[in-house]
Amino acid sequence: MFARWSRLWNDRRARVAAPVPQAIGDAAFHNTQSGIAQWDAAECLVAANDRVAAMFGLRRECLQPGLSFRDFIGLSVETGHLDGRDADEVYALAMPLIRRRTPVTYDEQLSAGRVLRVAYRPLDDGGWLATYEDVTEHQQAQAQVAFMALHDSLTNLANRALLLDRLQEALARVGEVAVLFIDLDRFKEVNDTLGHRAGDMLLRFVASRLSNSFRQSDTLGRLGGDEFAVVLTPGSHEAAAAAARQIIDVLGRRFEIDGHDVTIGASVGIALAPADGADRDTLVKNADLALYAAKADGRGTFRFFEQTMQDRLRVRRALETDLRSAIALQRLELFYQPLVSTRTGTVAGLEALMRWRDPDRGMVPPSEFIPVAEASGLIVPLGAWSIERACADLALLPPHLRVAVNLSAVQFGSDALLPTVRDCIAAAGVAPGRLELEVTESTLMHDTARAVAVLDALRAEGVRIAMDDFGTGYSSLSYIRNFPFDKVKIDKSFIDDLGQPRGSDAIVRAVAGIANSLGIETVAEGVERLDQYRRVAAEGCDLVQGFLFSRPVPLEDVPRVVAAIDAGAVVPRSDSARPALTVVGSGRNHVLVS
Repeated sequence: MFARWSRLWNDRRARVAAPVPQAIGDAAFHNTQSGIAQWDAAECLVAANDRVAAMFGLRRECLQPGLSFRDFIGLSVETGHLDGRDADEVYALAMPLIRRRTPVTYDEQLSAGRVLRVAYRPLDDGGWLATYEDVTEHQQAQAQVAFMALHDSLTNLANRALLLDRLQEALARVGEVAVLFIDLDRFKEVNDTLGHRAGDMLLRFVASRLSNSFRQSDTLGRLGGDEFAVVLTPGSHEAAAAAARQIIDVLGRRFEIDGHDVTIGASVGIALAPADGADRDTLVKNADLALYAAKADGRGTFRFFEQTMQDRLRVRRALETDLRSAIALQRLELFYQPLVSTRTGTVAGLEALMRWRDPDRGMVPPSEFIPVAEASGLIVPLGAWSIERACADLALLPPHLRVAVNLSAVQFGSDALLPTVRDCIAAAGVAPGRLELEVTESTLMHDTARAVAVLDALRAEGVRIAMDDFGTGYSSLSYIRNFPFDKVKIDKSFIDDLGQPRGSDAIVRAVAGIANSLGIETVAEGVERLDQYRRVAAEGCDLVQGFLFSRPVPLEDVPRVVAAIDAGAVVPRSDSARPALTVVGSGRNHVLVS
């Protein structure tokens, strides 16, 4: 190549000078980051700066005045900087642009992915000025920005915007499309127990497994948090069901995160076009409703959208709206159910239970409005109100009685819990030990260290702590030892099985024995019959609670209920026989007396 250049240079050296082009200044010509070359009307090089040689991989000596434009292209091809293309082909593409005698700019692809932005500007003498700018990094940055605008930064999957665009395209192109919404089961537990770094690793592993489960024609994306989505094209009922089963299968397998074995799972909601909607927004909404139904069915399953889901959503939204109104208008109340001592047969405390009396619906069961309150975030103000109301009611009750209030998981995780408890106790002027806060196992298991810290802080204020519904989840006796409980409430399901073959007698006896040895009170929940009362008392339970003594009643009925129980109306002091019971009052205000 150098010998060829030498001959060309000797042929032209005598007739061509090498001045700095008058079209630009000397400093700009030599110091700019762009390559600059001037060519005359005969297509011969007038002058070129060092950047041109560097950009095309040429020795500086190659760019001598008199070099033809065609040979310049040939030298650049020989160095491999024009990506192995034929020199004649490159020349044939460039010259028509130059001969237009109008400014023109285009991008030239070089080898190794580099890109030059080439600009030709005609000169008055028939020649032209060429400038070359390396825009590789700029284009890569632009491509990265464009990619990030349409992809999730953690998983590199399509984000919501791109997923919706692909769905819109699929609807226009194919018509038969399936949208699958995926929610990871138990992801929060991983985040809370192993930390956010482990959670991020898990999300990337999930993305990888899902990516290997779909075709190129499908679009997989992350909607945010632990929610993913897939657009299947074409997407029949059978194909969507098969895809959902595969998702549940691959995400149900074990993951290894930082040396920990992690098992999660997934729930899937499916909407089909055109049956469940012909437009993008309707399909997305209906897939989300189907996902909500799948999670409500116990997770680890999939559901297709049904019109009844839309109807249930309308009912739920109406219930949420009315609940907000009820909170604002103070239509909620606390009812109280007695806890009776098995040693004395008298009332030792009360559990506060929230009730909602709606003008149109009547008494709305907590099982209906509490889940709505938790999902909508209303449970936090409701929980704060219940503590405030219970403390105020405590001030009106005999000083030996305690009141227990249930805490939701959301409320327990709120930083406002401790100040709320402290302020409510102070405002009511009651002894802190008269207030008990009940927590469930699910509230404690996500972040054990934080749970212990919160419980310790509450106990430091003098508040008592009870574990509610013991035995309904993964509870073990280690919970009683590891958490600072004052009371453990044995779930009603164990009380119902007492006296049966392979019943719960031994379990109740073990829980009561271990708790009592640690100075923790035990409560048997759901005691409805006298024989159950006698059994739990014999097994060592300190307190009982249930319909045997009273249903929950409003505050104004508490004195009469307490007086009746303390007088032996339900369990006589001799315990020789159960007296006849008479209901005094009507409706919600009934009281049992002998």
